[in-house]
Amino acid sequence: MMRKLTTRVITINSILIAIFLLFTFVPQLGYIMIGPVALTLVHILFLIGMYALFLTAGVNLIISGTIYGLIFGLSSLIKILVFPDITAFIFVNPLFSVVPRLLMGIIVGTLAHLLNYSAVKREQKALNNQLAKVTWLTRYSYKVYDVIVAATATILNTFFVLSFMYFLGPLIYTNPDQQSFFKAFTWIILATNFLPEWLLAILIYPPVAYALRKLYY
Repeated sequence: MMRKLTTRVITINSILIAIFLLFTFVPQLGYIMIGPVALTLVHILFLIGMYALFLTAGVNLIISGTIYGLIFGLSSLIKILVFPDITAFIFVNPLFSVVPRLLMGIIVGTLAHLLNYSAVKREQKALNNQLAKVTWLTRYSYKVYDVIVAATATILNTFFVLSFMYFLGPLIYTNPDQQSFFKAFTWIILATNFLPEWLLAILIYPPVAYALRKLYY
């Protein structure tokens, strides 16, 4: 249910968007350059922003995931326009910078919505004594689901970006050198970025989500 948009709610979400943009545009903050690749922390801010918008304003998680997925994609596009690097010819195309993050936001928002619904139902049954025994999953459902959402967001962000690059890049850019770059760069990102980004997401997002629930749920 949508909540009343008080000054406090607007301020909180405005601050989150400002932090999101700060991490995007301040060098070595949201995108940590390691040689030709950038280790990103912005996907964690996507998760925090999505959940905060849901908790503070009552925006459906599917919608909030879509909104922050779009913000994620547009910020990465603007970043590459303002601070171009060796990958600029790839990510100036919204097909590679915006669309994958938007798709990720929609799917992660849908997953978070379904898991949150499941957690609420489990909690209600436990409170109404409809469960003969409170299981481990019922007791820690929110925390388990936070880890699932964080892990899924990282996997999907990497999957969509790299899939678009590997399969669509060579079809759009016909220069043989650029085609070779697409394929080589895809494997470099998979080898160097995925695991650290995945670990950071499941370590940082769940405790932040827990703190947000304590404040607003």
